[in-house]
Amino acid sequence: MRHRDPIGFELRIAPASALEQGRKIDYLPLGMILGTLLLLTAWCLIQAGIHRDPVYAWYGLYAAAMTLTMAAVTGVAGQLFWNQSPFWADRAQGVLPIALSGINILFLRHLCSLAARYPKVDRLALGTGVLVLLMSAAYPWVEGWASNAMVSFSLLASLVLTFVLAGLAWRRGDPVGGWVLLAYAPLALTIVVVVVRLYGWITASWLTFDASAAASALAVPLLLGALHARSRDRHGVRTRVNKLTQQDALTGLLSAMAFEEQLKGAVSGAIMRREAAAVVVVEVVNLQAIRQAYGDEMAEQCLLRAVIKLHRVVRDSDPAGRIAPGRFGLVLEGVRSRAELQERMVRLLTAGLTPARGAALDIPLQFHLACVLLSERVMTPALLLRDLDRLLASMSPRTRRPIRFLDPDDSRGPPRNNPTDGGAPAGTVSSQSGSSGRSQGRSSGPDSAGPGAMV
Repeated sequence: MRHRDPIGFELRIAPASALEQGRKIDYLPLGMILGTLLLLTAWCLIQAGIHRDPVYAWYGLYAAAMTLTMAAVTGVAGQLFWNQSPFWADRAQGVLPIALSGINILFLRHLCSLAARYPKVDRLALGTGVLVLLMSAAYPWVEGWASNAMVSFSLLASLVLTFVLAGLAWRRGDPVGGWVLLAYAPLALTIVVVVVRLYGWITASWLTFDASAAASALAVPLLLGALHARSRDRHGVRTRVNKLTQQDALTGLLSAMAFEEQLKGAVSGAIMRREAAAVVVVEVVNLQAIRQAYGDEMAEQCLLRAVIKLHRVVRDSDPAGRIAPGRFGLVLEGVRSRAELQERMVRLLTAGLTPARGAALDIPLQFHLACVLLSERVMTPALLLRDLDRLLASMSPRTRRPIRFLDPDDSRGPPRNNPTDGGAPAGTVSSQSGSSGRSQGRSSGPDSAGPGAMV
């Protein structure tokens, strides 16, 4: 038996049953390792599709290349996959390790993210990775010492750049660097042994085959720890950026667009699943007067005070947003009756008129509230906000009825004689604290005090 490289196998003669038993024992750990790598590859590709994170896709490509390379080096692929092609069975022993080295360099370059702080090292890693991949494409047509030189260069270049990239990342306090160093420490020893064996300086042994397979299988799941650390950092930054775009800068509540998205979900739940909810638009009526009398700074402080008052009646799970300079939108989930909603709104009105403790200047906040129960009136979010806006516009600044409801839809049957409505007939707008109904945009007389008046 001859081979172009001095492998150093010893010729063994044994009964066929003993050799078959030994082969099965050798295949058992290989099957476990290859199966684990295939599961990691499939899981990472699924994560890449779910999270839309290219890091997981890079890792999936790396794990797949590692699995195929191990199958080729250990002889499993040559026996099961390309046993009909002797040329490729021989060349795959060099092509796949070289290609894996290039993929490894590009993967770690993307994972360590050193382009901003070390641009020269980043460009060196990119160029070396592309060069190694081109070498893998040219390897099948290279003979003699040049083929060994290509394998040695690719493995050693991948090893050196791995420790350079990981060391620089670890130096700047990045936990990814520590994970990469831990993953490649045992693999580095086996790569050196493989290169030394390639030139015939040592004979083939378990260290050049089984140990290299075990080190490669250990590196892949350890790199998963580095991948999780990097993905967690990037998703944390993305979450903070999304919060900046979805929150109002002054009050910390949802922005107008984000609130409309939450309102769409509430309307959809009311239509599809009959979920109880109420929508309230709160207007700080005297905000403009405060701005003119005391300036913009005091007006902003009053808006922050108004947010504090809102949190007294709004649960943490209820969406609340700033939809206009002096208006807030609320979605109160689980509200089933006007009486329940009116009780909470009365508390809000009272909180606005209550002076703040320790305040040098006592400025009451006058709220007007337009309300609707989604169990009574289901419309698109845009139409709901439009009708609530018109309802607020119909109130005079000195009204004694600051809480008003939109009337139920005609398709939902005759209006109920709710005690809180004073038995008023249905119009377009129903007053919460008066005893007579009035249509939207019309007034039958000046606002008069009623049982629900707060002042």
